[in-house]
Amino acid sequence: TDSGMGGGWVAGNSNEDDKTPVKILVSGDVKGQFKKLFATAGKFQTKVGPFAALFCVGDFFSNSPGQEYAELEPYLSGELSVPLPTYFVAGNEEGGAAELLKCPPEAHRDSHANIPHRLCDNLYYLGRQGRFEVSGLSVGYLSGRFNPLHFSDPPDKEERLKPYNAWYCDDHLDDLLDATGGGPDPLEDDSPLKKGIDILLTSEWPSFDAKHTPPDLPEILLPAKKNTPDKPTSTTTTTTPSPETAALAAPLGPAPEPEPEPLDLGSPAVGALVSGIATRYHFAGSENVYYAMPPFRNKVHSTRFYALASINNPTKQKSVKAFNILPLKHMSEEDLSNLRQDAGPNPFESEASSTADPTPANTKKSVGVSRPDGKNTTVFHNGLCKAHEVYEDGRWKCAFCGNVNYARQNKNCNMRKCKAPAPPCIRPTEVERKKDDEEEDKPKQQRKRSKKESIYYAQRPKKRRGPKNE
Repeated sequence: TDSGMGGGWVAGNSNEDDKTPVKILVSGDVKGQFKKLFATAGKFQTKVGPFAALFCVGDFFSNSPGQEYAELEPYLSGELSVPLPTYFVAGNEEGGAAELLKCPPEAHRDSHANIPHRLCDNLYYLGRQGRFEVSGLSVGYLSGRFNPLHFSDPPDKEERLKPYNAWYCDDHLDDLLDATGGGPDPLEDDSPLKKGIDILLTSEWPSFDAKHTPPDLPEILLPAKKNTPDKPTSTTTTTTPSPETAALAAPLGPAPEPEPEPLDLGSPAVGALVSGIATRYHFAGSENVYYAMPPFRNKVHSTRFYALASINNPTKQKSVKAFNILPLKHMSEEDLSNLRQDAGPNPFESEASSTADPTPANTKKSVGVSRPDGKNTTVFHNGLCKAHEVYEDGRWKCAFCGNVNYARQNKNCNMRKCKAPAPPCIRPTEVERKKDDEEEDKPKQQRKRSKKESIYYAQRPKKRRGPKNE
């Protein structure tokens, strides 16, 4: 049964007392090959099932004009049935697929409910962003691709009623962070989001810093090595230089290490999402390779990133994988702490926010000390993703221009040419924001000037002193 709950949409029957792991399937880009996808999922369901759900990431429909969902029509008409509940995020969908993802007006009951759009029995489009629960698993999702030209655009309130748009914006990510417990607003003590979420679904990979490239990355994703031509062999005789000449020709110091080439891979917005959301598993597609990243620490426990290849890919890489996941609500604090200790460093966070500060609290300086509490300081600005440096006295150093802002400047950088957004951990809450707006809307009362403050009094002709006739 499906029902709308306060924190998000709930799918299936979840027994609170059942502490057994939940079996799910995850697939990469489908690209319109629905018969192959559902045939593979049906085999999994028959041999090693039952599975609670199938999650699809990457491009779901075909990019061939007029054939975007040709193989899906028998399922939409009811001739064929989807073997298990299937939920997907959209990628770069165009044409007829964009029209198919448009939510009908009669189903658009509440634009803030984030209820997935049902295409047919057991097939759901999750939507732009949000969080829902299936069989006890808390799942966050984001559809679309990163485009720096459209990232700062305001969101469309009637987006669900219009054809699908592939580009998400900054507000979509802020809403997802709030829905998954990664936003700036503090959580209540009894909130289930204190532990984070179980699964994060995105269409594209997170982007990695060139200096923090994950290990064992597939070679096809690495920057191409420059082919240096072989030096021609010389037939002339070489003379051995004298010690004085060799000393002059020797370098003064060790040669500087070359800067690593940046990776043209993934989305910086998704990278910041992963740094702000405490999720146990992150699944993505769009690169047509299978990759399992070693677990890394987040602010509560650890995250494992899996990338799935496309369905029916020519290199026969893994495109569908099964997982056994125990919901976070059934895990103890000790289990989560052990997961965090066994994981590696977070490649999406700066060293100041990802490592603990060994200095005792009573010996810290009030100026110039980075916050070691692991709060989110990563922001997007002009298509780049960087982490600000936040000091204990509330000031913060902008990562884009280097300006040090006061604590009261908690919305944007004070530099007129920069205007980068402030770190999420110091931004005003919704209550403070409304209070500031109310103060701005109040009419300002002008104080009456005294006679001496009047400009006419200052410009009056001065009386001449002294005798009139000299």
